[in-house]
Amino acid sequence: MLIWGDSHFGGDLSAETEAAFGITIVVVSKSVEQEGFVVQPRRWVVERSLARLTHCRRLARNYERDPGYSEAWIYRAESHRLLKHLAPYTRRSTPYQRPDAA
Repeated sequence: MLIWGDSHFGGDLSAETEAAFGITIVVVSKSVEQEGFVVQPRRWVVERSLARLTHCRRLARNYERDPGYSEAWIYRAESHRLLKHLAPYTRRSTPYQRPDAA
């Protein structure tokens, strides 16, 4: 399995997850000689994943004291996103496109 991560996921975490679970973490970070804005390869994957999680109001801020609650809310948010993708609600009308408004 391969996980794309931010620069905070470097260091010992990559080696530990590889040894314990067989999961490879690839860190997407800017190079040392980079100046100014440069598009990073695969950075959009990390940003998209974080944006989807923060769409859930409860995950926008870290209010939980127990990390298990935060983990449960992450599972709930991802399950909700996957269910909406697999079985969309088709009877809902698209905003501002009523056929009788013409």
